[in-house]
Amino acid sequence: MSNWKELFIGALLAILLTVVTSVLFIYLLTPYSYMPGLELLHQQHKLGKLITICSIPNLGLFFWLMYKKRDFLARGIVLGAILLTLLTLFL
Repeated sequence: MSNWKELFIGALLAILLTVVTSVLFIYLLTPYSYMPGLELLHQQHKLGKLITICSIPNLGLFFWLMYKKRDFLARGIVLGAILLTLLTLFL
């Protein structure tokens, strides 16, 4: 696989893992379903905080990919984290 593909796939993995973590976070720790919970967090200006907390599992994925010598996928995880940081900055 080319290096650019691995970088892109790593960024998508980071974003997907953050979305899955946020869905689990909202379903398990709030009394709301996903969309009403997201709307409520957006109204309370806490959506950026949710994205930041749900990005923590990306760290484990990054270190696992480094352990498996998949450097470009791990770089993609870092790129995804940067994109999520920019998203958080503007929310």
